[in-house]
Amino acid sequence: MQVKSHNHKCLSLGGKLKQGLFRQVVIGIVVGICACPSSLSHAEPVSVNSPAGQGFAFNHNGNCFIMLPAHVHDSGTALNLSAGSPATVGAADVMHSFAGMDLSIASVTGGLVDRCAYEFDSFPLNVDEVVSLGGRITLVNVSETGRVDRLRGQIESIGYDALTFELEDGVSIYQGRSGSIVLAGETPIAMLVEALDDGQGYALRMDTIRERIGRLIDHRASINVQTETAISGPRSNDMRSGLSGLGAFLTACSDVTVAPESNCWAFAKGDAPLLIDSKSLPFTIDVRLSNEGAVLRQAILQADAAAADSTTPKSVIVLRATGSQDRPGWSTFGRGDMSPQGFFSAQNGDGVRTRGVQIVILDGWFINGDEPIRLDGIELR
Repeated sequence: MQVKSHNHKCLSLGGKLKQGLFRQVVIGIVVGICACPSSLSHAEPVSVNSPAGQGFAFNHNGNCFIMLPAHVHDSGTALNLSAGSPATVGAADVMHSFAGMDLSIASVTGGLVDRCAYEFDSFPLNVDEVVSLGGRITLVNVSETGRVDRLRGQIESIGYDALTFELEDGVSIYQGRSGSIVLAGETPIAMLVEALDDGQGYALRMDTIRERIGRLIDHRASINVQTETAISGPRSNDMRSGLSGLGAFLTACSDVTVAPESNCWAFAKGDAPLLIDSKSLPFTIDVRLSNEGAVLRQAILQADAAAADSTTPKSVIVLRATGSQDRPGWSTFGRGDMSPQGFFSAQNGDGVRTRGVQIVILDGWFINGDEPIRLDGIELR
């Protein structure tokens, strides 16, 4: 086994040396390059706070996120995003930075959301099965002019958490390319975080990134997630408080709330937010409609993500009553994750008739100790 050392140069705007990443990469020989089903046909490399760096957009449970090196946003949390082909702009809020690794995840809003189609589950589970020493790679990034650049190169070394590569034809890795995605074929295998010598790059392996991010966005309430950095998104300007729409009225909740003044009926009237103890999860809210048989097209849940000492719901299920009043019966109307900014929508374009609605909150985004899960509004349309 051979060990190769490098002097790393951070790609941040200040050109500072990046600390905390391991300086030695273990060279391992893996046989062959496999054919993989993942495709970047709808993926989005994005420019972040141009010309600071790059990120990569992906979808998970209906929400759009980007991964990026933590040094690209430094201490800032608000990001400007732009993508090419065609040029589109968006924004994002950093929601978590991972201790001991140059990696952050941000929740995306704006125009890029509709182009965020690459599924998180498509990232490789084991990069060693995708690429070998000397294998061909492509470095993809969005230039300042909005052009998507694809630069060819080859793998130099493969380590436990990272790999190194060199670009062809003496091409240099200049400032602003940190966060660019490394592809083997069309499979994302790594994210560039540092420049080495001219034309050489140091990149975090995608299976390492997937494991870290997956523990955050796939967690359930039974796991008490201790976040190193957790930053909530802004409150929506058009947030509606309480229970509204289709003559809805609240009939029951599955448990008491954290504070008597924030109970289910005060919430329904819009007098107070609903504050749910994480120990009460899953938490169920039963709603009847005054016009039984009303057509339900959309159910919207909102939470004030900027509120102190609380967190927003994460996984949500919306059920509708399909039977009689005595035997309501329930079927799924929609399910998914609320965005970290506190918005969730389940919808059916044609609409379905229903006698009532049941909201089931399964977990919260960031549950630390006794922090309650906050819900501010339910709107039925």
